[in-house]
Amino acid sequence: MNIGFDINEANIPQRVGVNQVAYNIFVHMAKELGENDKLIALSKERPLPDMPEGNEKLNYEIFGSKKAWVFTSLTKRLWTGKPKIDVLFSPSHYAPLFAPTKQVIYLMDMSFERFGTEYFTSYDINQLISEFSKNEIVKLYGTNPNKIEVVYPAFDKEIYHGKVPKTKIISVKKKYDINGSYLLYWGTLQPRKNIVRLIEAFAKLDSPRLKLVISGKRGWLFEQILEQSKKLGIADRVIFTGFAPNDDLPA
Repeated sequence: MNIGFDINEANIPQRVGVNQVAYNIFVHMAKELGENDKLIALSKERPLPDMPEGNEKLNYEIFGSKKAWVFTSLTKRLWTGKPKIDVLFSPSHYAPLFAPTKQVIYLMDMSFERFGTEYFTSYDINQLISEFSKNEIVKLYGTNPNKIEVVYPAFDKEIYHGKVPKTKIISVKKKYDINGSYLLYWGTLQPRKNIVRLIEAFAKLDSPRLKLVISGKRGWLFEQILEQSKKLGIADRVIFTGFAPNDDLPA
């Protein structure tokens, strides 16, 4: 079987959220291919150095215009390209609307519908990370529940093992100017994460020495999030670190 994998969500330098999920699924899928399976990585950019190396079972195809790549270049590849792809895996709701092959998508949530920012249509198999998201797609689109699989995200035991040296913890806290005890949020700064409400809840805690560390790169409509701590008068207790690499997170 030829398995196509849209790697664009995985093939970026600062991975958060769906990028991390896409990257790890791709890495492990490349390791677990069946005897007669081949993985075709489809991309509009050349693979980054930490992506799996191509081999007889894994082939990279870099092609097409970067603009509207899914609807133009990828769709054309599925219809006319060789070798024929038997099933396409897309780790997001970006997938061709019309394709001659089976499609499997993996969704984190339905926030693009709630915030009116993107499109979506039901595919052959829709994988979601929770029962809540499954119920959302059924309610919003009338998708057949039999076409939905709930696949819970995992964590990397090689990174998050709970055995971080004290010297590393001290180094990371110094790097981000963190003193004393703190609560940590990690993820992209955007409305669907409900970070504004998190800051509101933190402001109500009767713990003046406790800090709230918000770690993540800026997403769409992030300005309100940055202003919320100032608005509530707790800017000195909320630390925005920006993007933090995987190596720092366990600390």
